[in-house]
Amino acid sequence: MEILSPSTAAFDRGRKFELYQQIDSLQEYLLIEQDRRHADLFRKNGEGLWVR
Repeated sequence: MEILSPSTAAFDRGRKFELYQQIDSLQEYLLIEQDRRHADLFRKNGEGLWVR
């Protein structure tokens, strides 16, 4: 889970998520917006693809 701030949101959604996808045991990645009511949940499906 990541709480997004304006200064780190691009990195958390981009490069950091790319690195997290290399962790075989990771199944979900939750991004929560700090400044509005919004969250994105990404889950790895049975084929190993990440789906929002």
